[in-house]
Amino acid sequence: MAKYMLMVSEGYLVTTIGNDNYIIDTGTTTSYSCSGSKDLHIGEYDFFIQQWPFPYASEIISELVHLPVAGLIGLDIMEKLETVEISKQDGYVLFGESLTAEGDELPFIFEEYKGHKVITTNLMVNGKGAKVILDTGARIDYLDTALLDTSEVARHEKDYNPIIGEIEVDGYRSIYGIGDRQFATISYAATNVLRQYVSVLNISDLSGVIGLNAFWDSMKSIAFDFRNRKLVFQA
Repeated sequence: MAKYMLMVSEGYLVTTIGNDNYIIDTGTTTSYSCSGSKDLHIGEYDFFIQQWPFPYASEIISELVHLPVAGLIGLDIMEKLETVEISKQDGYVLFGESLTAEGDELPFIFEEYKGHKVITTNLMVNGKGAKVILDTGARIDYLDTALLDTSEVARHEKDYNPIIGEIEVDGYRSIYGIGDRQFATISYAATNVLRQYVSVLNISDLSGVIGLNAFWDSMKSIAFDFRNRKLVFQA
């Protein structure tokens, strides 16, 4: 078991391990260091992470997060640790602990596309079924326009994608449904543009990418149980 401080900065989930800050990113197949390959120790586990292949990664990401960022903790590490519990209420992230808390459950599956692994699940968006990638590293949600009511722009945003750089997107008010629960959020109509550059978004029947932003205000904790392939959240 390994327990670390958790913070949210500019919409990103960040934990501090040793003296370094890391983004918790289920949308990243491979964990990366932002400056040079390095050893990463999480509790009793040792990992070796490669340098992020995109130039100026450390400067760009740190500017976006408004914190110095040493790297990304991706699915490869999380799957080996088997569980990741994110407690907003108590301000920590817990790696590798058996989950005992009860809550609402949402099953997910691993999918691979052209060498990239992601986790996908199904939920409701504005009363329509949608298959989405669960990405804790996503600051905003990207969904197919067909799922959205585009009659009125609720927000205009600039976001950064490491492959294509800065993008500008329009957001629309949406309602997500998980079981009997509903969450009001803003979703951005940019999936069609991103599919041209980000290959994993071309998974069959995929409707887009969602982060934790939609659920964050309503949640006490969110846990990824990689052993049993489910998301457990407490409202």
